[in-house]
Amino acid sequence: MPGKSTGWPENATTGLRYIPFWDNPIIGSASAPMATRARKLDKSVHSVGQAAFCELMVRARKTAGLTQHQLAKRLRRPQSFVAKYEGGERRVDVVEFIEICKAIEADPNKLLKVLIQRVA
Repeated sequence: MPGKSTGWPENATTGLRYIPFWDNPIIGSASAPMATRARKLDKSVHSVGQAAFCELMVRARKTAGLTQHQLAKRLRRPQSFVAKYEGGERRVDVVEFIEICKAIEADPNKLLKVLIQRVA
């Protein structure tokens, strides 16, 4: 608006005022609370059962005398695959669980029984 001073400089060519993104009501406020955007820790990936599964899988791999890299090589997957499911960042489906058990030469039935006991 001509004559009204907002404190922001005006572009001489277009006559439009420069408004920083953090003050732009169309874009929104950059100072929005982070808590509303943060991941919730109550998801099943972070449940007690998932933590028990991760611990069980780490122990089973170490009992087999394998490093994450060695196991990943047997699975024909990157080492990050093993690191992510052991760290709880990634979930493992039933078929993957059986493949992992075969690679570490562990009985999937026994591992599931141990997991059920821990979670129950």
